[in-house]
Amino acid sequence: MSKFRSSIFIFGSIILCVAVALATFLALSATGMIVTDPIELTFAVHDIEKEYDGTPLVGDQAVTCTRGGLVKNHTFMVGGSVSITDAGTRKNDFAIFVSDGTGNVTANYELTYEYGTLTVNQRPIEI
Repeated sequence: MSKFRSSIFIFGSIILCVAVALATFLALSATGMIVTDPIELTFAVHDIEKEYDGTPLVGDQAVTCTRGGLVKNHTFMVGGSVSITDAGTRKNDFAIFVSDGTGNVTANYELTYEYGTLTVNQRPIEI
């Protein structure tokens, strides 16, 4: 019976130490005393160009992560589609939202964007 009590005492002490360490870490994180650096990611989209035809040129949502990587089980979604109809140039900007499956965790990442351009060229007129 003595070995059983010793085993329970040792096992209980280990669990208590782990619980205290976890509680301390959570308390320090909540107060801002422990700060983790955000993961740096760079997202890019390419330039798109077309000749004026009266229809909008919509920004490409084929955004790629060119630097860094997401944490396992995190995914990114692209938002903020832009378009241009008349001849000219516009920044092909977008926004990234990172999810862990249960909510938005974008704040855990430092995002850098490499925007492309949308260009609608004037249509040549022959007289």
